Amino acid sequence: MISVLMSCYNAEKWVHKSIDSIIEQTFKDWELIIINDGSTDNTRKILESYSTIDRRIKVYNKENSGLTDSLNFGLNKCGGSLIARIDADDIALPERLKSQYNFFKKNPDYSLCGTFHIENNHSNSIKTIKKYPIKDKKLKKNLVKVKKFFSHSSAMFKKNDALSFGGYGTKYKKSQDFDLWLKLSTKGKIFCINKPLVVISKHDESISESQDGYKQFAYGIAAASSYLYFLKNKEWIDSVKSDAEWNKFMLEITSLLNQQKFYKIFSINKKEFLFKIKNNVKSIILLYHWLKFKLNGTALPVKIANSLTIGTIKDE
Repeated sequence: MISVLMSCYNAEKWVHKSIDSIIEQTFKDWELIIINDGSTDNTRKILESYSTIDRRIKVYNKENSGLTDSLNFGLNKCGGSLIARIDADDIALPERLKSQYNFFKKNPDYSLCGTFHIENNHSNSIKTIKKYPIKDKKLKKNLVKVKKFFSHSSAMFKKNDALSFGGYGTKYKKSQDFDLWLKLSTKGKIFCINKPLVVISKHDESISESQDGYKQFAYGIAAASSYLYFLKNKEWIDSVKSDAEWNKFMLEITSLLNQQKFYKIFSINKKEFLFKIKNNVKSIILLYHWLKFKLNGTALPVKIANSLTIGTIKDE
């Protein structure tokens, strides 16, 4: 059985489409574990209406505590050996679960499998296919360089491998998936199916479309640095640092990031930036560094990991 894991917060606008996409899967041996993270709209009513018509859909209502806590709460409710993630505003295409289940059945040495996805931009009605590296080595390289990676909603992973780390890292307010993928890569190989099997929604309330996207990258740097540190020291930074030390660690990462020229564009309105770029030398230089980052990623995690002690980052 596959356990599909969803966390919801005020998702009344779109959650029905996401649930319907699971019900319509060609693979039928699934359960849908939905965590209602203290929604204040009609989300709870919608979820519970589904649970009354399909016993495979199980809803758990709790006080709002954030995505990481909700996902870990849900992981412990999952009965399947494989966990398929789906966000409440995303859609799984009909062959998604079957394709990933068959992959794991044929490849028992893998811990994580994602897919390409279709990105649906609601602001301009444009749909594009997002592609990623397929094989283990290149996927790990993208993670370490904090480059684009397959979506959280396309991921399927082994439950026991995730629980061996305690699930999603509780110190990660953002990029929880990035951290878990790196940890899972030390348990088994990772793979990306080279066809779109989910539809990812981009709208004003999406994390990557908000200022949270700015913070998300900083946590991605933390995850990559922690992974590189683990390879040498066999310890994960988030497990050995106290909350106070972790907060200081994140402040130091943010400080280092603010010195990176490509990072400045994260906080800029992209449409206004592109409009003003003509005859603006500073903007052209900034765009150059941004495109260089998009192509090559960042070496900052290597620098941080190499200069890291348990107490502090020593910036050169």
